[in-house]
Amino acid sequence: MTQQWADKLSFAQDLAHSGNKYKGIRVGENIAMKWTSNKAVYRPDEVCDQWYNEVKNFQQGRHFNFFTSGGCHFTQMVWRNSTEIGVGRSQAKDGRSIVVISYFPPGNVMGEFISNVLPVHDV
Repeated sequence: MTQQWADKLSFAQDLAHSGNKYKGIRVGENIAMKWTSNKAVYRPDEVCDQWYNEVKNFQQGRHFNFFTSGGCHFTQMVWRNSTEIGVGRSQAKDGRSIVVISYFPPGNVMGEFISNVLPVHDV
């Protein structure tokens, strides 16, 4: 399901969420795209670093609006109750490299951030 969506996005003009359902429930989803003239592949560590770096936009215990804060990829990525993932990666002919991660159960549920996004500690 996730790979199929990544493949479909490689032919699309814009990145859109799939609306895919798993076990009858819509999945959470992070999508990333990188374009290079030499058609370089978007490495998994680059994608994870990009999403995790949104941690700077999240402060535990404060009101968090993931629609405007620029941290929704991070919070979905670390969401405690999301226990299953699907991964898809596709390379478009124009040089775009697309990565899609599906999460189940989905995260970023309003009112559940404190119990699902644990406090960040410096290491």
